[in-house]
Amino acid sequence: MMTAITKFYMYFGIIGIASTLAWLICWITVVIFAISKHRTKALWITLGMSIVGLWLAGINSLNVSAIKLDQTEEIQAGRKQAQELLRIKTDDTKDDSIYAQAAAGAEPANSYKSRGKQTRTKDTKRDDAMGDQLNIETNETRERTMKAADRNMANMLDRLNLFFSRTTFWFVILFVMLDYLHRFNKTFKPYFPLPVSCHTLDTLFPKPNSICIRKAKPNALADYLQTTVRKGDTFIYFGQEDPWGTLSTNGGVRSILPRLFVPGLKHGLRIWGLEKYVVSNIAECDSNFLFESVWFRRLCAVVKGAPISAEHLNDLLEFMRLRHTALATAKHTVHIVWDHAMPPPRQILVELLF
Repeated sequence: MMTAITKFYMYFGIIGIASTLAWLICWITVVIFAISKHRTKALWITLGMSIVGLWLAGINSLNVSAIKLDQTEEIQAGRKQAQELLRIKTDDTKDDSIYAQAAAGAEPANSYKSRGKQTRTKDTKRDDAMGDQLNIETNETRERTMKAADRNMANMLDRLNLFFSRTTFWFVILFVMLDYLHRFNKTFKPYFPLPVSCHTLDTLFPKPNSICIRKAKPNALADYLQTTVRKGDTFIYFGQEDPWGTLSTNGGVRSILPRLFVPGLKHGLRIWGLEKYVVSNIAECDSNFLFESVWFRRLCAVVKGAPISAEHLNDLLEFMRLRHTALATAKHTVHIVWDHAMPPPRQILVELLF
């Protein structure tokens, strides 16, 4: 076991081991928090970890690719063979006898003794050659070298590490998207809503048909209605006052609700928004015009006052009966919000929930 760990460290080093641990921890985190209420936060942390792991895997791959083949044994064997051949050749041509050298007319090897004291000069070329050889050996020691078997194993593990790092990254992105879509149609759980609401999404992740809020926070309804607009839906709000606190008392007050939230902008991106139409008098707006506009997502409506709300609700029921008979469907969900002390008649509520 220790041998395998030692070899793995020799192949990858600290960076490679960290990249391997990163994608392993990502999968463990996904499994542990699959059904946890903290899943969303855990998935975003896992996404960041997978990005770091993929980056480390890329660095480790470059380091592994830089490993050179260790040919020390082959070089030493070649040197020994060359030295052996040189020794054999020298033995064949060499005669150490000074008499033989004198007979051949050559100067004896030890004749230097008769020349007196000699002055030696510094061999600069040899010193330079030795310095160059020392620098080459120093540079060679900085390079990673491995035997052929170890180098092949390191390359194979590097390919596997890159594969799992990339696969983990894309799977974590998929899990984050599924979690986002799963929360998208929840009443109060979506985060950073985008205008992507459609029939397909409603089929895969159904919305609740109705919900009753007994004690809401001061801005809960306004935040909910703003979220529906950002998701690409529309609404009709029946209440005593405008949830956004419109100061004007005149009917037909218009304003823009942003469809896209941009961080740093207090009121969102208003150049692409949905018009909000406030109605406080039955004579100000025809019901069919109001419902048609909301149906086709041309605006959203706020109906102020209990009497006008009840009358418009009856007209809405008749409008929905005609649409139901013709099998007409809206491309996007229309949210009906009733915010009065008295709930709507049960018969109307049951029929609207068909």
